[in-house]
Amino acid sequence: MSAESAEKYGQVMTSVLHASLELLDKRDQYTFRHSRWVSDLCVLLCGPIQIEDSLREELRIAGSVHDLGKIAWPDFLFGPNRFPYNSADSPTRYWLDLHPILGARILWQYLGPYLDCSSWLLVVLLHHWKRAEQHYPQNPENEVNSIFGRIPVDEKHLHDALHIAYSVNDPSEVDGNRLRLQLGIIRVADRLHASTSARPHQQIQKTIEDAIDEIKNDVQYHPNAKYCLAKVESEVIFHANRGWQ
Repeated sequence: MSAESAEKYGQVMTSVLHASLELLDKRDQYTFRHSRWVSDLCVLLCGPIQIEDSLREELRIAGSVHDLGKIAWPDFLFGPNRFPYNSADSPTRYWLDLHPILGARILWQYLGPYLDCSSWLLVVLLHHWKRAEQHYPQNPENEVNSIFGRIPVDEKHLHDALHIAYSVNDPSEVDGNRLRLQLGIIRVADRLHASTSARPHQQIQKTIEDAIDEIKNDVQYHPNAKYCLAKVESEVIFHANRGWQ
């Protein structure tokens, strides 16, 4: 990418991201605040390890827009009588599972020509997929079906996921270790804030100490992300005990 193209890319991406965050704030203030904290926690978790500045920046961006797909949720999901997320037949559960595709699709629609080989959009698309920490998908149809196969998405949504996953990055060019680390870090950041902050649909919050212990003892979280959490644990506890202010 030339210097001129890189500058244009940066200007366009910044404008679209700022506009997206403003829309998210107007639509759902909790999700806006949550996204800001996930972004900040991603940067904090990157501190204890030596990583490229670009990886940290991609995580900062991905964290800020990882839940952008919730903009596309129907109005009833934002009301006081919405169904709980943990109900198996809840329409809320369906939309929760779908929002990574919706968010990535929105971002791809407006930023696709400028994305080049950025991996942060893949982080948005895959941030709820636990298996992505173990390997990067190599077969488009089979793997994307395995990611979203349990969700009754229509053909349009599935096609969008395939298009995003394999247009942003050629699988042969993806650094699997880099992507796994990014997904591991954002999952820890997402879990830390979501499980300990006051959400409209969540009446019982975990203590930050319980949330940290659960992550430490869960083998599904990336070991390097857990190492980073251990190193910045006191800072995370400080922010949580202040009510994430």
